[in-house]
Order: sequence, then structure tokens, then C-alpha cells
Amino acid sequence: MATTDERSLADRIRAVRNAKAASFVELVTIAGLDRRTAFRFADLSGVDLRNQDLQGFDFTGADLRHAMLDGAKLQGAVLLGAQLGSYVDDAPSASAAHDLLKLSDKAIAELLSDLFIEEAWDLYGQLDEIGRGTPVLFEALMKVATEQESALRTLRRFFRIDWSGRWTYRIIKRLVSNGIEKEDLDEALALTGYQPNGPGQVGWLIKVARTFDTANYIYRRFERFGTPEHLVLLGSRMRVSADFEYLHELAARYSTGKDRDLLALRAMPSGDSIREILHTLDPVVANHSMVQVIFAEKVKTAEDALLLIAKNSRVESPMERILMASITALSPLEALVLVRALAGEHTPLRVGGDIWTELVLRLYLKRTDVDWRVSMFNDYVQWGMEPAEFIDRVGWKFMTFRDKVELASLFISVKDFDLRRELSHFERTGQDEIALDCAEHAVRAVGNQGTYEILNTYRALLRKRLPRRARGEAPSLLL
Repeated sequence: MATTDERSLADRIRAVRNAKAASFVELVTIAGLDRRTAFRFADLSGVDLRNQDLQGFDFTGADLRHAMLDGAKLQGAVLLGAQLGSYVDDAPSASAAHDLLKLSDKAIAELLSDLFIEEAWDLYGQLDEIGRGTPVLFEALMKVATEQESALRTLRRFFRIDWSGRWTYRIIKRLVSNGIEKEDLDEALALTGYQPNGPGQVGWLIKVARTFDTANYIYRRFERFGTPEHLVLLGSRMRVSADFEYLHELAARYSTGKDRDLLALRAMPSGDSIREILHTLDPVVANHSMVQVIFAEKVKTAEDALLLIAKNSRVESPMERILMASITALSPLEALVLVRALAGEHTPLRVGGDIWTELVLRLYLKRTDVDWRVSMFNDYVQWGMEPAEFIDRVGWKFMTFRDKVELASLFISVKDFDLRRELSHFERTGQDEIALDCAEHAVRAVGNQGTYEILNTYRALLRKRLPRRARGEAPSLLL
């Protein structure tokens, strides 16, 4: 076997013999073996690899039949052509099936993720034969099937019609986000029997669709769940102004007259596309103040937003809505540029009071990472703002309870107030209670160490006590 060790063979053998309690990975290091080459086509049948981190190992063609793999971390390991307890003399063995039964779903999902799709099909076929085919493992298999054709073959071969509800939604969402064409999506919907549980799922499917044709198919297929926001999402996939007539036709489902015209304008994909057709509309609609809000919803840069604000600063216009639409439409960094400009000496508009508070809070919420939120708190949120403003007066309409708890815990570093007294009457669920409890513990533990430590500790406690889905994070498979 290949090594990276210059010690004599006798020295390495003695070191291995003396390491009686060492794990497989530790023994490889002690022996000075090169994990990139030493185990290619090696006989590792029956070896105890439980709970080992096998990243960087190359097991190409290796015999891993009956190897104990439960809890092994296989991401980053090469398993091309490896025998995974799959076949003996080209037939499934009883002992191989027994080995698969001993593995956890997590361990099997990791095995599947490291295989090429043909190998993954073979392994999943064995799982299916011994009753281990489950929705969780099927999702792992679908994750391997990244090509449209292989995904459909996977569905046709292994999907069970009794896997309904959230499983089918997650499968369809993954297919759509991977760029499935509408003809193949039609077949996938028929195979899975998927039906949305409400407008929310339809909105997400339209949002992740890569093409207008697929988004339009989803919109029309599930039109009974349609909302005006779905129409806006659909319009964002369009590329030419001529499509306004189509959007105008669809808008008739939700409104009439002037409101219908404005909704169709909102659904246009960009400010430029709106300008191209604005002269064709009734002047009453074209000159309506809400058109400026619609333009704000389409801005891409802080410069565009500032020009729009300057244009409307001296006329009667819904300025607050223009500001909030702009901050919402912009990327986090462009939104930061906008807020800095509005706070600067040469701002086109002086903003204060609750409007400024809401702008700053929306900027804070643009990203969820600790660095961003601590930076926005330190630079903007804490100055001139009281906790009551985001807890009750301003933030109630767009901040979640979890957002309020997190921000309130940061304020503890600069203000003296009682978290539970201020927030407990807003609790609605058991998860809200857990979030508040975690914040209290974080403040007690590291409250004197600054905002960064408070937020990191709060989130670490929350991860321990709330499942991933309840924290608002995407599940590890398919989503």
C-alpha cells in the first residue's frame, strides 16, 4: 500500500501493533498510509468504519461488503466501483441485505449521495426489496438524479403513490428548481399525484421555475389557488413588453378597470418594460401615483431608487410606500447604499420618525447572517431607537416574533429592560416560548461580552432546542 511516511516498515508495524484502541482513521495515520491511493481496490470487508470521517479516502473498486458503516461520514470519499455489500456472484446476498438493515437512514443517505446515479439506483433497488425504501431515502436518491431524464426515470421506477402530502411537494419543487420542462413536469405531476395544499406552495413553485413556460404551466395548472402575487411572480419570468396583454388578460381574475391595469403593470418584469407600454394606457392610469410605487418595486440599484425618490419628493405621492418598496426590492448591499445616502448630507429627502425606523429595520432584516445583523445593529438600529418601536409600534406588521426576540436581546447590551416583560405577551406558540427562553439564557451567559457573542449564543441555543424546519431553515434534503 502507498504511504507518505519515511519511517521504516518495521517502525510502522510496531506503531500499529501498539495502537490497540485506535480507530481505522487513526491507524491509517499511524501507519503513514496515503488515504488517496492506499485503499484503491483494497479488501476492507468486515472492517469497522462506524462513525469515521472518511473524507479524502479513495475506495475505488474496494470491497466494502459487510463493512460496518453506520454513522460513517462519506462526503468527500471516492466510492467509484466500490462493493457496498451489494452483490455476491451478481445476486443479492442475505448477509448484504442484513448489513443494509443495520444502517441508519442518515448513513444510507450519505452512501447514496456519493454514488453515480446508476449505482444509486442499484443500491436503492436493494433497499426497496428489503423494505427500506422510505420517503427520506427516496429524496436522497432524487438528489443524486440531477439530470431531468434521470429524475423522471427515478420517479417512474421507485415512487410509491402512498407517499403523499409534503413528500410530493418537496419532490416536485426540486424538479422545478432543477429546470424541468413543462411536458416532463406534467408527467411528474401525474406520477406523484401532487396537489398543492394552498396558495403558498404554488407561489414557491412559480418562484423557483427557471423559465416562463414552466412558471406559466404551474400558474395555469393550479389557477384555482391563484393570487395577485402569483401573477406578479409569473410576470417576473417574462422578457418582452408585448406580454403585457397576456398579463392584463390574467389580471381580470382579480380586479377590473383601473385596478386591473395597475395589477398588470405590477406584474411586468422591469421598470424599462413598464416605460415601453405606459404611453399606450389611459392617462388616468399612466399618471396614477401608484405607478411610482410600482417603479420602486422594480429598482435594481440604489442610484435608481434615489432618482425615483428625488423625482417624487416635491409632489403629492405615496412617498412612504415608494421608500419601502425600494428597500424591499434592492439587494442587501444596494439597500445599505440607499440608507447611507438618505442619512447623508446630500440626501434628496429627509427621512425621520417611524418611516426611518422602518427603513432601518427592513435593512437589518435583509440578511440573516450574524455578521450582517450585528453590523446593522451597531451602525444603525441602536441609534435613536427604543425597543418598543420594533416590538410594538413599527415592527409588528413585518417582523416575526423570532426577529423581535433576537433584536431585543441585542438591545440588552445598550439598554436596560426586561426581555420577558416586554415580549411575553406577544407569544403565540410553544416555539415562541423556546425562542424567548433561549434569548434570556444567552443574555445571562454572555450579555457583558457584546452583541456578537449574544447573537451567536442565542442561535446556538435555538439550534439545540428547535428542529431545523421550526427554525425556518431549509431541510437538508430536496429543499
